[in-house]
Amino acid sequence: MIIHDSLFYVSGENRAHQLLLGMSVVRMHFFEIFLAPQLREWMGPLHETSAPHAVKYFDMFTTRFLREDHDLHAEYQEVMRRLLQLPDFGKLLDTSRKLPTRVTIPEHTEIPFYTCRVLLPWRLSPEIMLQFRSMVRFLYHGWPDHLVKRHYEEMLVPENYETEIALILSQLAATAPADAGMGDNEPEHSFLRQLLWILAIMRTVQEGLTTLDEENEEALHWEPETAFEHIYGELVATSSDTTSDKLLARFNTIIGAIEGKEMIDRQTILAMLRSFVSARSDADQLGKFLDQYAEVEIQ
Repeated sequence: MIIHDSLFYVSGENRAHQLLLGMSVVRMHFFEIFLAPQLREWMGPLHETSAPHAVKYFDMFTTRFLREDHDLHAEYQEVMRRLLQLPDFGKLLDTSRKLPTRVTIPEHTEIPFYTCRVLLPWRLSPEIMLQFRSMVRFLYHGWPDHLVKRHYEEMLVPENYETEIALILSQLAATAPADAGMGDNEPEHSFLRQLLWILAIMRTVQEGLTTLDEENEEALHWEPETAFEHIYGELVATSSDTTSDKLLARFNTIIGAIEGKEMIDRQTILAMLRSFVSARSDADQLGKFLDQYAEVEIQ
C-alpha cells in the first residue's frame, strides 16, 4: 500500500510495498518510480504496461489544478515541468488522452475502486512478473477544503497464487534465519538446519495461501514473519532425531499439496524457491539441493 498526495508524490507506504520495490519511495513522485531505468528495463514496452492508464488517472485527477486561481496551480505547473523531463512521459501523456477506456469514479468514494491491472517484476527474479489489481481509495485531509487536500491510497491486490507466493517469500527473505537451532557446525548438521529452514518456509507459504484464500478476519491479520517464527520454532524443537530423508519427504508432501489444489505447478514453485535461496549467502548447500531436486522432477 502506498499513499499519494494530490500531486502524486508518495507520502506514505507500508513495509510490503518497500519489499516489493526493494526500497522506500516516500517523497518520490509516482512516475519517477514507474519510469525508473531499472524498472523500465524489466517491464518492457511501456504501452504494454499499465503506465498509460496510470497517466490517464493522474491527468484526470489533476485537471482542476490547471485553473490559475487554484491553490495548487503553481505546484502543479512545477510538477508537470519535472515530469516532462522524464523519458517517454510526454508520449505516455499523449497516449493516455487517446485511450478509449472510460474512467468511472464510484459515488461513495470512501470505497476502494479498481483502476487498472499492474504488472511488476519480482525483485528476486525479474523474469517473474507479478500480477496485481490496483485498488484506489480517496483520503480527505483538511475537510471541508477537500478538493485541495484529497490524497489517494493505492492497494495492489495479488491476482494469482504466484504473486502471493512471491510476496510471502519477499517478506521472509529479510527475516528468516537459515542457520540456527541444531547444535554444531558439522556439514551434515548444517545441511539439516537448511532443510529445516526451507521446510518452515514452505509450510509458511502453504499456511499463507490457505489463510489468505479465506478472506476473513484471520486473513487480514496473518503475517508471514509471525507464522514462520512459530512454525520454525516448532520444527527445531522436534528435530533431535530427524534425518534429511524425513525432511525431504515432508517437503515433497507440501509441494504436492500446493500443486494438488491447482494453485501453482511444481516447477514454478521450485524456480521461485531457487531465486529466493540464491539471494542468501548462507544457503549454498540448499541451492545445490534445489537444483538437483528440480532436475529429478523434470526427469
